[in-house]
Amino acid sequence: MNKHAKKAEEFYKKKDYRTAVDFYTKAIEEDDSTSDLFAERAMSFYHLKELDNCIEDMNAAQQLEPNNPYRYSSRAFVKNQNGDVDGAIDDYQKAVHLDPEDAIAYNNLGLVLEAKGYMEQAKQSFDKSDKLIGRETRQ
Repeated sequence: MNKHAKKAEEFYKKKDYRTAVDFYTKAIEEDDSTSDLFAERAMSFYHLKELDNCIEDMNAAQQLEPNNPYRYSSRAFVKNQNGDVDGAIDDYQKAVHLDPEDAIAYNNLGLVLEAKGYMEQAKQSFDKSDKLIGRETRQ
């Protein structure tokens, strides 16, 4: 971890997200091949309610790790917060495709499907989540 990333992490833990963004930016300038730097800066942007910047960095993290399901589920959460429900559905579907054992992603997919009115698909997603965690399926 470079020195800027360490400083960014310190400020993030202190909830000084603006300063964390500044240090993550410097860290990325030194190494733009590390997806975690983009993902962590994205979370700083998220806490600053700069959702467009957050999504941009999440896109960069996903591009660097296209087979990491967490990159998709994280971005899906923010897309949903930003009103892009269809984009959230797409990302959650990609996340569960890459990790079919992710109960949380299935549950969250169910929530966004339900918000769109896709009740049967939502139920299937909730049922899959419930099954993965060992809970009886919903009626």
